[in-house]
Amino acid sequence: MTAYIRANWSSWSEKHRDQWPSSLKRYAYGRVTVHGFRSTFATWAEECTDYPDGVREAALAHKYKSETTAAYQRGQKLEKRRALMKDWAVFLTGANVTQFEDRRTG
Repeated sequence: MTAYIRANWSSWSEKHRDQWPSSLKRYAYGRVTVHGFRSTFATWAEECTDYPDGVREAALAHKYKSETTAAYQRGQKLEKRRALMKDWAVFLTGANVTQFEDRRTG
């Protein structure tokens, strides 16, 4: 968004120059929350990996729903979580990412 603002700044009236940053802060940036990233991760981990539920939940720092399960699961699953997070990093930076070209510049 910052690049878009810079590219169009000179063509906007003073009113638009004032409105864009404040509107983005109020309506756009506020919508991209930690919860959104967490839910994206949870969906990816559930649908695209074979990691056990306990590892996925531990990565999200969720508590077990069952008190009995929670009483027996005291480990941190660090090595399994480390592998999960490495796979998440590959997913975020891998070939699945699509880049769009800016056609405005010719």
